[in-house]
Amino acid sequence: MVESIRKRFFEMLADAEKSYANAEYLVRITYPVVKDSKLLLRALEALYRSVVTAISAILYFEFLYKRIELTKDSVRNQEVFFRDCAARYGISEADKVNIKAIFEYSLKHKASGTELARPGKIMIMDDYMLGTDLSVNRLKELLAVVKRLLENATEVFEV
Repeated sequence: MVESIRKRFFEMLADAEKSYANAEYLVRITYPVVKDSKLLLRALEALYRSVVTAISAILYFEFLYKRIELTKDSVRNQEVFFRDCAARYGISEADKVNIKAIFEYSLKHKASGTELARPGKIMIMDDYMLGTDLSVNRLKELLAVVKRLLENATEVFEV
């Protein structure tokens, strides 16, 4: 039973790493060649999937070891992650801010009716035509944060 649970954690992390690899490939390889700023949105979506899957695996792991309580409310579970789990997984305050930024960018992207491509960045417009910039450099920063999260989670799960 314990072995099947450990296997499930590693499967979830493998899925998160696949999404991360997809985002990294889009940002570091495909975008510089194609120069289509819409690829940045695809990279954001993959990065978001990666973070959500990794955090879900961590929360599930911590719940099974009775270190945290979970609810059916994903927002409250996210708060539990940042409050109770982040330090154990080597997440600094700056990393917390960047992980939350991934959620915010993704939420704005999903709610947006208009996105404007600019060289090296994309403007995500809200209903009031206020824009949020998402640049290649910002995505690279976010990629580094997610990579640390995945590495630290893998390290903790292996212990």
